[in-house]
Amino acid sequence: KYEGWSSTVHAALICPNFTEHGWAVTRAPEHVVDMLTRSLRSGLDSGYLPEEEAPTEYLIQSEFPVQKPLFIKQDELNYWVLHELRPQHEVWGGTKLTGSAAYGLRVYRNKSVLGMHLDQSDTHVVS
Repeated sequence: KYEGWSSTVHAALICPNFTEHGWAVTRAPEHVVDMLTRSLRSGLDSGYLPEEEAPTEYLIQSEFPVQKPLFIKQDELNYWVLHELRPQHEVWGGTKLTGSAAYGLRVYRNKSVLGMHLDQSDTHVVS
């Protein structure tokens, strides 16, 4: 826990904020939400979703059973979403951005967790 706290504090001190608070929550355009919702429902309806192949540093050590999230691989849709959201992200951040990564949909279940981690500051400025 201390490592997670110290990493977060370190990142907060050396990474610039692009906004007053360094983060924000806003609504995505409805057409983007609709496409992602269709993909999510299609993946869930398929009856088979693989577990995410998360790097081991994202997995937490626990005395209780932990399940990896399920993962919907959708590369073409991911990059479409990245392209569609870029203008909104650029307005929010006040700078031009270059898309670098779009991963897919994670389906968190009971006993699924997203472990403490830091995004890569050179590629995950808007995440």
